[in-house]
Amino acid sequence: MKKIYSLFMSSLLFGSMVVFSSCSSDEKKEFTTETSSMHLTVDFAKAAQSRATNFTPSVGVPTTSWGDNILKLQFFLYDANGVIRWAKTVDRNHYTTLSDNQADPDGWYFDGTKFGETFRDVPVGSFTLIAVANVDRNVSNVRTTFGRNGMTSTLQDVDYSDAFIDNTNVDELFICHAWSQNQRFPDFYQDRLSYAVANAGRSNEYGRLEAGEVFRGFAEGVIITSTTEALASMEISRDVAMIRLRIDPSALAEIDGGEAKVDWTRNNAIFLSNVPQAIKMAHHVDNIGNVATPFNGNSISSSVVFIHNPSGCTFNTTEPTSGYEPGTQILTDGFTMWRDIIIFPNKCDDEVQGVETGGVVPAHDRHKYVLSISALGLPGHNCKDNDNLDADGNPTTVTLDAPTTVYWCAYLDLAMASNNVYEYNITFDNGGQTPLPNRPDISSMGLNVNFVTLRAWNSAIVSTDLVL
Repeated sequence: MKKIYSLFMSSLLFGSMVVFSSCSSDEKKEFTTETSSMHLTVDFAKAAQSRATNFTPSVGVPTTSWGDNILKLQFFLYDANGVIRWAKTVDRNHYTTLSDNQADPDGWYFDGTKFGETFRDVPVGSFTLIAVANVDRNVSNVRTTFGRNGMTSTLQDVDYSDAFIDNTNVDELFICHAWSQNQRFPDFYQDRLSYAVANAGRSNEYGRLEAGEVFRGFAEGVIITSTTEALASMEISRDVAMIRLRIDPSALAEIDGGEAKVDWTRNNAIFLSNVPQAIKMAHHVDNIGNVATPFNGNSISSSVVFIHNPSGCTFNTTEPTSGYEPGTQILTDGFTMWRDIIIFPNKCDDEVQGVETGGVVPAHDRHKYVLSISALGLPGHNCKDNDNLDADGNPTTVTLDAPTTVYWCAYLDLAMASNNVYEYNITFDNGGQTPLPNRPDISSMGLNVNFVTLRAWNSAIVSTDLVL
């Protein structure tokens, strides 16, 4: 008997990031499959509650919609051995080209809230069902990769076509950051980095692009028989997190003796290093029954995501007028610049709620993001010179006599989980460093981050105070 598989997705998209892990199997397996039918409904995850803050927290997060955020959908079923037995890909045009309450000849329909289709030839058996969105390098800044025998050290780039995924082990599928062109950085940074690597023994770094939005949902214990239509439901949310950087540069005027001599429209960039290597496709639970995090547990210190606007300031200096919830207010309490950045979560399964310091869950030292911010220091700006150390080995204070890029650097201590927004309120107590910041060893952290508020993507925010 042929199986009919109906899929329905209610749309008010929320947040999430894609989880992928690793396992076994070099060879694809062939199966003799009986088919039947299944009815599926999909909703979006509920928002978390917010907590108290010190600074006035910003209000508002990016909006989410089918047409703007869900560019490609992929569904698959995998069995108890992790073998994917069925896969189907849906492009955005299947629902955005349909008018409300209209179905096309193939059975696709979209009513403005729900998107659905009738699939055929879905196998009989007991499965885990997963839906992922935007896992495609052609629609989002991601690399889809395959780790042979579950080894992330053997990750190979490969497109996740239905033909490739079918009969592949789900634990061998991962998603990574896309490379920047030639893995390089903006010229002002690349030139200094290349010189430091060649002449000062600095480790090389490799450029990555900001991640795209990846969504995922799952349903466990989906049992499909040849005699009845199976019923399944799942919540879909982002498998990525977001950091919101808010900057109050007012202290720089005092540092420079009355008028700040920093140009934020030139050589202004944001760098995030020690980036998680990958997130896992598979859905798992940890050893105490909680849903496992998508992070594969391996951060790469030399992997650096950067955001740079070569035409001016990388930060926004006005409130958003589109793409955000009505009434969004980000610039409060003297913060005059801001930027939202999508990141891979760095929260591990053993960083669980309840293991907190000052109301927040800290990341393991080896997984903490390192944040650097750059701008052009003008003549008269007071900063630190990393090339000239005092008797205690600390950078000496210098006054610039020529335009020079300066950097501020700090660790982001939080263990950041999928589908949350983490706000960092940045103020200054020094004029930055030149030529490149000397990052402390990943194993020796020193930054004190004060928790302000925790927020889910379409609900609250996680705000912390950073003094650079």
